Amino acid sequence: MGHRAGPSRATERAATLVEYVLLIAVLALGTLAGIAALEDGAERVSTNTAAKISTRTVPSVPPASGGGGGGGGGSTTSTVPATTTTQAPTVSARWGATTTQTRSGEWKALASLKVTDGSGKAVGGAAVVVKVEYRTWLGWGAGGNVSATTGSDGVVSVDSGWYPTGGWFPIDELRVTVVSVAKPGATWDGVQPSASVPR
Repeated sequence: MGHRAGPSRATERAATLVEYVLLIAVLALGTLAGIAALEDGAERVSTNTAAKISTRTVPSVPPASGGGGGGGGGSTTSTVPATTTTQAPTVSARWGATTTQTRSGEWKALASLKVTDGSGKAVGGAAVVVKVEYRTWLGWGAGGNVSATTGSDGVVSVDSGWYPTGGWFPIDELRVTVVSVAKPGATWDGVQPSASVPR
């Protein structure tokens, strides 16, 4: 009768193995959590240090008071010049009048584009890139890019190039979109206005 009491040794070993596996898993999770916390702390410290360095100001040395007339007893002072940051003016582009021209079996769009600064003043010498797209019965397709430079009045006339009016794929409409505006000493506002020109 004494043989039936208590679990077998195999069951005890299986339970111990499960306990060991659970203990190792808990230790591994704790270690990973600790490493993640250390990484976050180190990143926070380096970010704070970088912010403090970037905002640190150099104090200027006040001018020396008093004469000190003889040779050798005077002091030399220097001041650090103040640095001023000037923000580049922002320029933007907008479409004006559009027209079309035709010739035998072809047509094209001419669109007026003006580049101005934030106060509405014309910006001459700005390099403009315009994307041309065309529409057929299949939908819109890419016609390529056109580059031009604004005149002293800030205006440039964009020529789409010639497109067919007949055949299998007649072009019904052209669309011009500003892709970029570059002007030394200025920053483009990034707005990409479009203008559609039907045939």
